[in-house]
Amino acid sequence: MKKYFLLIFILLSAGTGFGQNVNLPLDHYAYDFFYRMETKGVLEDVVSNKPILRIEASEYVMILDSLNRTDPYLFTKLDKKIIERLKGEFRFELRNKKCSIKKSETEPHFYKFTGNNKSAFFDIVMGAEILSVSGESQNIKNYQQAYYGGIIRGSFKNISFYSDVRIFGETGQKYTQHYNAYSGYPQGVSKDSTFKTWDKSDAYLSFSIKGILVQFGRQNIKWGNSLFSPLFLSDNAPSFDMLKIYVPFSRKVNFTYIHGELRSDYSHKWIAAHRIEFLPFDKFSIGFNESVVYGKRGIESAYLNPLIPYLIAEHTLGDRDNVCMGIDFKLLPIRNVKIYGELFIDDLFSPFDLFENYWGNKLAFQTGLSLEDPFKINNSRFTAEYTRIDPFVYTHEDTVNIYENYTYGLGHFLRPNSDMINVEFIKRFSLFMQSKISFMHIRHGRGEINISHTEEDGELKNFLKGTLEITDKKEISFNFQPKRDVYINFVLRNMSVVNPENIQGKKFSWNEFTLNTSFNW
Repeated sequence: MKKYFLLIFILLSAGTGFGQNVNLPLDHYAYDFFYRMETKGVLEDVVSNKPILRIEASEYVMILDSLNRTDPYLFTKLDKKIIERLKGEFRFELRNKKCSIKKSETEPHFYKFTGNNKSAFFDIVMGAEILSVSGESQNIKNYQQAYYGGIIRGSFKNISFYSDVRIFGETGQKYTQHYNAYSGYPQGVSKDSTFKTWDKSDAYLSFSIKGILVQFGRQNIKWGNSLFSPLFLSDNAPSFDMLKIYVPFSRKVNFTYIHGELRSDYSHKWIAAHRIEFLPFDKFSIGFNESVVYGKRGIESAYLNPLIPYLIAEHTLGDRDNVCMGIDFKLLPIRNVKIYGELFIDDLFSPFDLFENYWGNKLAFQTGLSLEDPFKINNSRFTAEYTRIDPFVYTHEDTVNIYENYTYGLGHFLRPNSDMINVEFIKRFSLFMQSKISFMHIRHGRGEINISHTEEDGELKNFLKGTLEITDKKEISFNFQPKRDVYINFVLRNMSVVNPENIQGKKFSWNEFTLNTSFNW
């Protein structure tokens, strides 16, 4: 860790730029709207490296507001209302811009303070979830869950800060207390084991040096274009502590580097990753990713180098770590249509036979199609996506190098040796109501993220050979917002699993009803 602090000291000593360099949380509704505007051909150069900065989001809003004044035909009535809502959401970032903002749309806060070279915004958050299950389920049981906490963000001179702290509790089942990373995310349990508690926090400091953003602290990141789950880095795993450097060379080229500490049953486990994303042509962007997971030792200086190819660095350090590479793209051939894809390469053993059936070339790929306002149904979206993950992807012969944080995969939520078809239709009726219908079909052969290849597995991949576990999920949900930042979500879900755990002849089928509520003030 001393190397972290030395690097931060050097960067701070170099001088800082403007403040308020805090991220827009990954669950913010603005991402969904920017995605829509990009697919409709209205918004250009939307980065696929998330989270983006609030200041970047406010620039997108400014562009949309300007187009709304000059070319209002590009937007539906609901689109225009969302633009007005977003202007209020980013009122602080837009305070010195020529942008009229309705007072009624201003982002509400429990407490806020703004002054010369300093600001602070404090919100109270709370929520609850109830799950009710009927039928013969596969280890799914009823529960009731709730959380409360607070979010503070702001800046002091040239340093920005962000902290989101939440405490959770759940009842309805029998729980086991543990604080070991190999058992999953830490949790405490009551004496009678019927109630568990855990806490989460994203918190970091942020500053800018001549356009180079530096962040240090705990957060989550998401690289790629999938609405459901990218292959390379997703938000499926818990947040982890990292040093992050972001360099937006222009609106068409950006570079990101991270070095973070992961949690496992070893005292030291690390990840380094970098990504460059650029737009070589209009309506087409491409991103190149590389990462290395390593452990059982301190920080490697070579992996603190943002520019060195990790494949080469890993070889020079003894060929003992887990190097992964990836490429993703998005294409907008015509208005209202987006095509995207991603290729993930894990531990490339034979680069000249990349797509052969040899098990050592562990690949995953994904392709998807999004349509905005299909069949002239305003304020709607249709998305179809296919994902395939080869056997032994995300695994490693040395368990410290498994591509996971705690027991959650850093990439896609699918297990190795699986594929999935996901179809979704969303219709937004107003600022306050939205519905979704989705279907997911998953096939899974033998394979888990913590089970590496052995000689008995042979030299071939044998993708989906043998008894398949087949999971179907049908879902319909309704999301209401009776008041700003107060959400109520109803979900009806039908689940069926054939041959669970790849055991021939078993079948489970059940229904789930979920009620979610959340509040941010």
